[in-house]
Amino acid sequence: MNYTSFCDHFTKMLSDRTAPETRLFREKIRKNNDVQLEALIVTDPKSAGAPVIYLAPLYEYYKNGTPMEALCKLVLSSLKSEFPVPEPLIASLCDFEAVRGRLIFRLISRERNQTFLETVPWVPFLDLAVIFALHLGNRENQQITSIVRNRQAALWGMSPSELFAVAKDNTPRMNPAILSDLETLLFGTIGKKAKNKQEPSRNPEDPLLPPIYILTNESGIYGASCLLYDHITKDLADRIGPDLIILPSSIHEVLFIPFSSLSYESCCRMICDINRSEVPEEDILSDKPYLFSGSDGRGIIQWESFCAGKPETDGTVNP
Repeated sequence: MNYTSFCDHFTKMLSDRTAPETRLFREKIRKNNDVQLEALIVTDPKSAGAPVIYLAPLYEYYKNGTPMEALCKLVLSSLKSEFPVPEPLIASLCDFEAVRGRLIFRLISRERNQTFLETVPWVPFLDLAVIFALHLGNRENQQITSIVRNRQAALWGMSPSELFAVAKDNTPRMNPAILSDLETLLFGTIGKKAKNKQEPSRNPEDPLLPPIYILTNESGIYGASCLLYDHITKDLADRIGPDLIILPSSIHEVLFIPFSSLSYESCCRMICDINRSEVPEEDILSDKPYLFSGSDGRGIIQWESFCAGKPETDGTVNP
């Protein structure tokens, strides 16, 4: 059975097994980097929530041998569980003061999200974009969030810069940073809090074994946003060298290595190769490396602009 037939049959099977007042709608959901995924939107007049069921992962399970009936039972069980966001919280979303402490930011590609960025408030960071979301709760170790749209920000009377000021306080508290060296990650205890001042286990002067550090957050979701947290990059530079290369591994993490003989072009090729072969399209952050220039106090900059002797991006927020 091909994907289209599977979606048709699965939608009908699920519809036949839900209450008459429940409605199922097939829609294309726009994800990060303009990736569109086919999904079922489930609405129930007795519930404030509208669960979203992505069909592509279910089709992969079906191709690998899981019967459609079993998949349907799994989805029905999930739909019957309690909606993780309390209705009073949903009703309060129009009141900014009621949700101020839930506002967080995310870091995404500006180039790959031009259409999406027309619909949301955002501020620039390097050649990237900082967008905003509300953290509404957790379910099965996953965060439940809601993207802040232009209409919502206008209702609150909040500008993008004002939203950033609030989210800058909340995000490190709600999504604490984790900074791990690759050697420890592969062979030792996984994960050190970013505030940990422990000396690196490798010799930073060894050209054959340069230290590689991975920055993400405790949830592992949109962990590249930790680049905007105060002092994290500077503290790492104080430990392993004043100037660092920043490799945007994905929207979920970034890598740091000491500035060395690696050229800008070779780093670009490496990032592009990894993005094309290892990173899902919706998780790509950038094809370009960045620098932390601590020796001259400029902080995080665009390596491309640095090579060309150009000023940094106008309006870039200061992490």
